[in-house]
Amino acid sequence: ITVTASGIFAVIVTDANGNIKAYRQTDNTVVNTGKDCVTKNMFGGGSTGGRGVAGTGTCVGALTHPFNVIAVGNGTGAVTPATTDFRLAKEAGGGTTGLARQQGTIAYTNATGSASSTVLIQATFGALSGQRAAGTQVTESGLFNDTSDNSTTGGMFAHQGITSIGLNNGDSLTIKWTINTG
Repeated sequence: ITVTASGIFAVIVTDANGNIKAYRQTDNTVVNTGKDCVTKNMFGGGSTGGRGVAGTGTCVGALTHPFNVIAVGNGTGAVTPATTDFRLAKEAGGGTTGLARQQGTIAYTNATGSASSTVLIQATFGALSGQRAAGTQVTESGLFNDTSDNSTTGGMFAHQGITSIGLNNGDSLTIKWTINTG
């Protein structure tokens, strides 16, 4: 069996009137820990324990939640599918940023014939106001299975960097992860 995961990653920033201010789209990057977690979730067992058992090294965190949590960040550096890639370079959530991790909505398209099955996970952060938006830059996003920014409880499935987008008062930020398998 060969299972591949590919798809599109999109970031959309709109102003208070709904006008698109910035749009970025690129292929997503499924990280090695995400691939490891899919395998662990499907087959369990192994030296790091089965589904629901926290692992170390491979598939960090217990697999008790789906990969439907979106995080954004403003870190720098290359995004690679490295085994150690299980967190954003610099997560923008927490405090008063208004950009804390959030569970996305999910829409599925089942495989038919030679077409892949597809899942769209998306979340909108906004409208941002006051100090939450002043000077906030978004340069990366990740798809996780836990809402806490804790490398021991949540695994990362995908990670992608983008050209920096600045947010202002009243802006809304929408992140879309489209994953195709097949």
